[in-house]
Amino acid sequence: MTNASTPSGAQQTALIVSAHPLFREGIARLLGDQAQVIGSVASWQEVQGLGLVQAPDVIIVDHDSSDLQEKDLTPLLWPDADDLRVIYVTLSGDKMTVHERHQVAGAGEADLLRALKGERPGASARSTQETTASQPIYTVQPSQGRMERMDKGTDKPKYTRHFIVVSALVAVVAIISVIGLLAVPKFPQASTQALVVDWLMDLHLGVIGILFALVMVFMLYSLFVFRRKPGEEGDGDHFEGNTKLEITWTVVPLITVLIFGVIGAVTLAEVTAAQDDEMTVNVTAFSFGWQFDYPELGIEKATTLNLPVNQPVLFKLRSLDQDVIHNFYVAEFRVKQDLVPGVPTQLRVTPNVEGAYRLRCNELCGTGHTNMLAPVNVLNETDFTAWVAEQKAAVSPEALAELGAGLHASQGCIACHNVSGDPGGVGPTWKGLFGSTREFTDGTSQVADEEYLRNSILNPTSEIVTGYAPVMPANYADVLSEQQLDAIIEYLKTLE
Repeated sequence: MTNASTPSGAQQTALIVSAHPLFREGIARLLGDQAQVIGSVASWQEVQGLGLVQAPDVIIVDHDSSDLQEKDLTPLLWPDADDLRVIYVTLSGDKMTVHERHQVAGAGEADLLRALKGERPGASARSTQETTASQPIYTVQPSQGRMERMDKGTDKPKYTRHFIVVSALVAVVAIISVIGLLAVPKFPQASTQALVVDWLMDLHLGVIGILFALVMVFMLYSLFVFRRKPGEEGDGDHFEGNTKLEITWTVVPLITVLIFGVIGAVTLAEVTAAQDDEMTVNVTAFSFGWQFDYPELGIEKATTLNLPVNQPVLFKLRSLDQDVIHNFYVAEFRVKQDLVPGVPTQLRVTPNVEGAYRLRCNELCGTGHTNMLAPVNVLNETDFTAWVAEQKAAVSPEALAELGAGLHASQGCIACHNVSGDPGGVGPTWKGLFGSTREFTDGTSQVADEEYLRNSILNPTSEIVTGYAPVMPANYADVLSEQQLDAIIEYLKTLE
C-alpha cells in the first residue's frame, strides 16, 4: 500500500501518540480544523489496536516519552507508506521543538502546523534530506497558546521573589508554632525519667512545628496568591517537576526519621536501665483497684503507694484479671507500662520530687475505669521510715474504719456500692447494711453480721441478694489481706 499525497484542499488525517492525556488533548486542540484526528493513543501498541486500514497522513509523537523516542514502528505498521510523515514534538524550556524522524527543528506552534503541511522555511532552510540533529532549521519562539510552557526565563525573578517571601513566612510561622507547642502546660516532672522523656518530646514538638509551618504556609500562600483572578480564562503555569526538590524532600525526611530512631533507642535504653540499689515494689491490678507489696520491707497489700525520694524503684507488675489489660501510669513520672494477664511486666522509676500524686489506669478497662485510682506519695527518708513502722504496728478499730473507707474507693468497691443509701446501684448500698436482714434469691435470709460480710466479700456468688445480679469479682481473697478485710467490716459498722 502506498499512502498517496493528500490532494490540495483536502483535510489531512493525523494520529497522536503520547502517554500523557494533556499532551494529546493540547495537540488535538492546536490542530483544530487543520487536520482530522483519527486516533489519540498512549503507545505504539495501542496504534496497532486501532486497526487502521490506511495510514494517516501524519503521526505526531510525544518525544519526551523515552519509550516512544527510542522506537519508530511506523515502517512495520505501514511498510508501503513511503511518504508517511512522523513529527516528534518536545516541550522544553520556552520552545516547542519539532523533530521529523530525528531531524531537529526548534520551532513553535505555527511551525508545527507548517510541518503538518509538509512546508519548509524559505531559501535559508536546508532540505529534509540535508538536515541533521545538530543543525536546527527553526529558531522561532512559540506564540501564546495552550501548549506553551510557563517557566520562561523572563518569569524566573517573579518566582524567586515568591520563594523568598514564602521562606520568610515559613520561618516566622515555624518560630511561632514551636514556641506555642512548647508553651503547652505539662504535668510537673517528678522523676529522673521525666527529664529525658520531656526532652525527647520537646524535640518532636519542634520538628512538628516546623513541618506544620512548611506545609500550611505553602498551601495557604498558593491558595491566595495564585488563585484565578476575575476574568482569567487560561490555564495556570505548567511544571514537569524538579529533580533537586524531589531528592531533597525524600532524603531530608529519611535522615530525620533515622536520627529520631537512634535518639529514641538511646532514650529507651536510658529510661529502662537497671540500677544497683533498686527497691522492689510488686504492683497488682484488678477490676477496679490496685494493691502494693514491699517484699523487702515485709509490707503486703498496701492500698497507697509510698516511695522514698531519690530511690530507684523496680515495679513488678501483674494483673489478676483474665481478659482485661490495665496500665500503670503516674503522669508526673511520664513513663507507663501495661499489666497484661498472664504476662509479668516491669517498670523502673526514680522519683526525685517529694509530693502527692495519683496512680491511674491508663487503659480503658471497664465500667469502673474512672475510679481505678490510688494515691502516690513520694516521701523523705524520715517520713518513709515512719510509714513502714506504722504498717507493721497494731491498728485500733477507729484506724481500721478509716482504712476501710480508703479501701472502699481504692479497691473498686465504690463502682457498685454507694454509701449514701440511694437505691438503684449495681450492688446493694453499704449504708445500714451491717445488722440488716438480707433476702436471697433461693428464698432464704440471713442477718448481715461480720461472718456474713466476710463470706460475701470472699465468696460473692454463694449467696445472691434478691434484686441484684452476681457480678462481683471473685478474686478478693487474692487481693485483700486479713487486716484489710477487718478494715472494710469496721467501716461498714460505721455506716448506720
